[in-house]
Amino acid sequence: GVYELQYDGAVNVRWFGAGDVSVVADSTTAIQSAINFGKYVYIPNSTYIISNLTFLSGSGIYGESRALTILLSNTISTLPAISDKGTNLVFKHFTLQSANNEVGYGFAPYSSSTWGGNDSSVYEDLKISGFEFGMREQRTVFNKYIDMHFRQNKYSMAFTQNTGTPPFVWNNTGANGWFNNNLYFSNILLDGNDTGYCAKIIGDNITIDGIQCSNYLGYGLILGDSNYNTLGNYIINNFY
Repeated sequence: GVYELQYDGAVNVRWFGAGDVSVVADSTTAIQSAINFGKYVYIPNSTYIISNLTFLSGSGIYGESRALTILLSNTISTLPAISDKGTNLVFKHFTLQSANNEVGYGFAPYSSSTWGGNDSSVYEDLKISGFEFGMREQRTVFNKYIDMHFRQNKYSMAFTQNTGTPPFVWNNTGANGWFNNNLYFSNILLDGNDTGYCAKIIGDNITIDGIQCSNYLGYGLILGDSNYNTLGNYIINNFY
């Protein structure tokens, strides 16, 4: 008879040919194939070379550990290392690191030449380092950011209303209903040594429960600037 294997767990990227940089020169295609096949992927400990990975609604990454599962991005383009445009995305237990010095985006909801947003997503136990923007997000709703370490990014966290280059227009509602709303941040460490800012978050119903900015030569936590229209409801505990 014919047997059909039914499996609904996270897909191991090594099943599709991804591997340590010492063995596989570039794992982008293999990891993207795993994402396209199973949506949620599992990445064992190793260092993997990637350029750009695109995630759609209901997909994500489960690494084996933040310290030893490393995605090393060699992109020098405007594409983010990880495009997180969609809903119900999950990213846990890995390091995303740029192979270049302060170039491009780590996470951003940009793909197919268009900016979008994301909602109802979870980012947990991540380290993001070496990018111009560690996270460059917009139109984020009902997302959670937990146990995250940003290291040596020029701008670690940028939650903005529109696209472009700094200074952005940081609005609560903004044009076309773009906004950041109902976001939760917990145990966030932003550690740099740069003239950029630590974090800039504009929106409504924002809860920040434990955030530390360390060694930034520019600004720390920015909740508004001369361009913002309205500053929404914020709950801030344990800011260092």
